[in-house]
Amino acid sequence: MSVPFLKILASAAVAVRCPASVEAFVPSLAGQQRPSSFSLSSTVSPAPKSIGSSAADDNGEDTKDINAANELDLDAEFDPEHMARDPSAEAAAARNRGKRNDKRKGEEDPSHQQQQHHENDIDLKKYKSIVEFNEELDKLAKRCLDNRPGGGEDVIGLAALAEGMLHRLQHLVRDADSEGDWAAVDHIIRPDVVTVNTVINAWSKAAYSLAEGRGRGTLQTTMDTNMMEINVYTPSDAASRAIAILKEMEMAYLRGETDIAPDTTSYNSVVDALAKSRGGDAATKARALVDRMIHLSNGGEDGKDGVVNGSAELWAKVSPDTVTYNSLLENLAHSPEGLDSALEILATLEEKYDETGDKRIKPNIRTVNQVINSYAKHSANLSTKGYYKTKEEVEEAWNLAEKARTLLDNMKQRYEETGDDDFKPDAATYTTCCDAYARVGTVEAAKRADELLEEMEQSKHVNPNFRTFTAVITAWAKAPGKRSAVRAEEILQKMEDLHARAVKSGKRHNAFNSVQPNARTYTSVINAWARSRDPTKPQRALKILKKMIDLSKGGDESATPTVYSYNAAIDACARCQGTGEQQVQALKIAFAINKALIAADGVEPNGSTFGNLIRCAQYLIPAGDERNSVCKAVFQSAIKAGQVDRGVLRALQAAADRSLFDEVAGVTVDKMGHVQYDAIPFEWRKHANTA
Repeated sequence: MSVPFLKILASAAVAVRCPASVEAFVPSLAGQQRPSSFSLSSTVSPAPKSIGSSAADDNGEDTKDINAANELDLDAEFDPEHMARDPSAEAAAARNRGKRNDKRKGEEDPSHQQQQHHENDIDLKKYKSIVEFNEELDKLAKRCLDNRPGGGEDVIGLAALAEGMLHRLQHLVRDADSEGDWAAVDHIIRPDVVTVNTVINAWSKAAYSLAEGRGRGTLQTTMDTNMMEINVYTPSDAASRAIAILKEMEMAYLRGETDIAPDTTSYNSVVDALAKSRGGDAATKARALVDRMIHLSNGGEDGKDGVVNGSAELWAKVSPDTVTYNSLLENLAHSPEGLDSALEILATLEEKYDETGDKRIKPNIRTVNQVINSYAKHSANLSTKGYYKTKEEVEEAWNLAEKARTLLDNMKQRYEETGDDDFKPDAATYTTCCDAYARVGTVEAAKRADELLEEMEQSKHVNPNFRTFTAVITAWAKAPGKRSAVRAEEILQKMEDLHARAVKSGKRHNAFNSVQPNARTYTSVINAWARSRDPTKPQRALKILKKMIDLSKGGDESATPTVYSYNAAIDACARCQGTGEQQVQALKIAFAINKALIAADGVEPNGSTFGNLIRCAQYLIPAGDERNSVCKAVFQSAIKAGQVDRGVLRALQAAADRSLFDEVAGVTVDKMGHVQYDAIPFEWRKHANTA
């Protein structure tokens, strides 16, 4: 992140030049003379004290930061086409997006491709065994998880590199075999099922990272992989690559072209990739894969034309197991029929296990966790209105959460009666149940989640982790109570205190038992303030965002703001319903946060970013030319970023005049004047997760 934007977010007062159109209506909106320098350091009140902060902190350190910000030249003219981007911000954005685009375009240029491979070539002959080669692939796959916020891995490039290494090795083997060079054949390493599974796993992890808003950093060499042909942009695209590799391995073995046979892990990795991608058709594809596993393991392809290896005996090792069904349940949780299917699968597994005693299909606590997750997700799907639900929908969501709680209690009783660890509720069980209550969106439900947290804190068998605390914070964030945001920040403060004491005592934590707040935790608190009625919520959101950046600068990478953090803070600005002056401040803070997002390393705006900015214009700028000008600038930037999804289009439709909508998005309007969201051009949506 460039220095000016670190200074901007170093205090609750942010200096930024708003659009000229925004400046024009400031007097009428705020009821005062427009200042000669439109700087938030002179017009925005200091952010309210956070819980536990002292007056000395606000009057001392914040004042120092404001003075430092005033020394910077932060009042450059606003460029509508680039949404207040200054050269340093534009350069940062170019580094994040341009390298991949340039590389992919360069794939069409043989000289460019040759140069890239020459500079980044990997000598596959250096690996002494396939085990050593597979270990190298596994390192790439783990990097595809990109679990270091701000780490800036290009997970698409990394997964493509792993696939390129596999293809290069396959070519070497084929060349050696065809040339009859027996000396080379004897010494060459040959890929096995672990090799292919690891590449599939790389794409699975890439899908997860992309779905989480990570993984679009510096491009890696992709060897012989044609990136234009792969055409991976979204999480669903990454999952599709995993499917393609599995299908290629499956068909090659069926035809007898290779002795590398897929196993259960091969299919499980792809089912998991679909679950992590969260694509709209993921559940359908996952169910088809599980049906395919059953078909193959029963010898369904045996005797068909061209099939050499089709017998049930050869395919017995692809029979679905508990891991398969757990991943299938994760997919189904995101589908409309997911809850009914989840309950049916759980009942079937329990029945089959009781009949056969086959431990491969024994349901365990992870199976139950996915069913509880289905309760939570089904609750979320009750209303297309999102946060605001009808009375009937709230009652049904409450009943679903109570059923999830009953399932948790049943597992507790079953564990106490049998002592079987497979039935022992873990942190994920409690956390998912808290999430089910969070989906209800009432104060009563938030209190129930709080009770589960307290139960865990007093339990001898399970301890809450940062995910549990975050789920409870989210429950309060969605509860429209007067003290909901305050309670959310109290829980955050408790997490910080517990973590500080653990560090002071030298107690070590891992990812499963740590209570250290991460970016998602802080973002949930920002969301709590965004949904509150506090007119100072833009400043409160900004102060939390500043804290995240400070923690990140201090070495806590887990607190590095994600695109969701920035989006939540912008959303807090859009929801500001204070005085005219407070709304002016909210608008300026929103565009300042957007500038900081553009300048941040490893993070890029997504569809929600642009949609939230358009909503800022809708709610904070009176209807007319000024609002239209800002909406047009934001929408054109969304087009350039390839992030125009349905949400962006709906936001523009609600905020802008129809004449402007027809001018900039008329291609999506049919002859009857209706907006067709499926008509969004590919170039507009190529980086958006619209699946």
